[in-house]
Amino acid sequence: MKDAGKLVRLDPELAYLTLLTAEGLKPISRWEGPFGRKEIRTLESLGLGPVVVERKLPSGTTVQELLFGLNRSYIEVYRRRFSGSPVAKSEDDMRLEGFLFGYPPCCVEEFIEEGYHENGLPPEDQRLLFHWACRGCRVTPLLLPEYRRIWDECEKLLSHASGRGLLKSLVGGIAAACLILFPSHPAVGGGTDPHVIYIAEDRDNDGLKDSEETKLSTDPDDPDTDDDGVPDGVQLAKVMLKAIEDLDTAQSKTHPYKVEYAMRGLERCGICGEYVNMGYIVIVNPLKDIKVEVPYIALHYMEHGSLSYRGDLHEGRVDPVKLAEALELELLSADPVTWGEVKKTLRRR
Repeated sequence: MKDAGKLVRLDPELAYLTLLTAEGLKPISRWEGPFGRKEIRTLESLGLGPVVVERKLPSGTTVQELLFGLNRSYIEVYRRRFSGSPVAKSEDDMRLEGFLFGYPPCCVEEFIEEGYHENGLPPEDQRLLFHWACRGCRVTPLLLPEYRRIWDECEKLLSHASGRGLLKSLVGGIAAACLILFPSHPAVGGGTDPHVIYIAEDRDNDGLKDSEETKLSTDPDDPDTDDDGVPDGVQLAKVMLKAIEDLDTAQSKTHPYKVEYAMRGLERCGICGEYVNMGYIVIVNPLKDIKVEVPYIALHYMEHGSLSYRGDLHEGRVDPVKLAEALELELLSADPVTWGEVKKTLRRR
């Protein structure tokens, strides 16, 4: 690529995406991480015609996306369809994006039907892609040699220029984040963090369903069972997040562990606009034969004390009962225990 040396000005992941696009492997690309005049000028100098598209989060906050590529008509199609629109992912929108961004149609359709799932692709291959390969895909294996060639070229370029390289910069799951201010409004338990989303069948408004509280040994009529000033659901979400963070990534036949499926791409929080990796992790309990998939966006919400989550790719709720069982948090006891005793158990883990 002519003027490839200019890529060193960019974030490593943006540099890799730019090289893929300049080589024609992707008709157009979208960058959702932080960017400014430097990034726009660099893309302009490489002939990739960057265009800024503004969209709105459910909170009303305006966010910006950076579109670029060799196919100007595709960029214009995207701009006309999505400029000023809410950040949401209908099936038709996902199909259109898949077409514009050059993803294999079979992968797009399976993703719409099933979301993320084990696809049999080695992690070192999946990390090269910006789409989640479908099981038995016949197209992705044909693309991988070109992705790998461009990855190696970008790795060599960045390592030579700055010593940072792609592997050090991109592997690890959580991608670039940007700070977007949002207005405070009432949330679970009377708090002000809008990440903590109201749910149905929760008569004490603590973030846990009444049926879950029975199994988790909390009081469905008391939002703060242990009277420490923190709603039960908020507290449990943060405790579970800590337990997940402490899990080993090495496979075991006797203890719970986690498997990370980081993707090369970003997902935006529907509340604050922060970006996280668009992949997921799997909590595995080999003795109980339990597997629980948790998107990275869900971990972001759990950090704020919410078991419910809403990103621009994933929306749903973590099952606290199943997750507690997978993590062996000993919340599912046949004998009644107080919430305070449960918390002591969790702190010791």
